[in-house]
Amino acid sequence: WNVPACISNWKNTRGYTIPLDKRLAADGRGLRDDATINSQFAVLSESLYVAERQAREEVRTRAAVQKRLVLDQREEVRTR
Repeated sequence: WNVPACISNWKNTRGYTIPLDKRLAADGRGLRDDATINSQFAVLSESLYVAERQAREEVRTRAAVQKRLVLDQREEVRTR
């Protein structure tokens, strides 16, 4: 039995890593032009954007409250 060595899409026989664009070009996936985007993708994208913006605002508010508490504690210690 002569079993050939595994041919990797990531490394060639010399062990060099093959760049992503070369791998996709050799695979033939880039030649297809049938990419369709679901209409719900825009809804998902907008929802993720709003959620991220809200989370950032909450983190900013939490940091401001924390800073104010630390300053109040320092002021309280100074007045004692």
